[in-house]
Amino acid sequence: MSVPNLSQVTDSTFETEVLRGSRPTIVGFWAQWSGTARIISSAVREFADRYSDDVKCVYVNVDDDPRTPSTYGVKTLPTLLLFHNGEVQRRISGAVPKAQVEEFFQSAREELGSRD
Repeated sequence: MSVPNLSQVTDSTFETEVLRGSRPTIVGFWAQWSGTARIISSAVREFADRYSDDVKCVYVNVDDDPRTPSTYGVKTLPTLLLFHNGEVQRRISGAVPKAQVEEFFQSAREELGSRD
């Protein structure tokens, strides 16, 4: 999942990259074997690029880094969590329509942009 505006974080980099980050951050939890994660990955990549000026977007491979998904109760793939100021603000899980993924990104930009 290599996209310029979508980078991988690990259990060891999550705190620095997400929790201590100054920007709203959407974290996508996924695994290569997950068909539903692959289904929405193109939408996530598209919106990560489109909204990159407002929202940081990263992903966690749950097979490589299981501690972070466990900490945040991620049981369904894919799961998108929106973090701001070190806390989860929103969550969506499963194979959701592309329009819902875009709405998630838009609400992150609009809602969190007004909080800074």
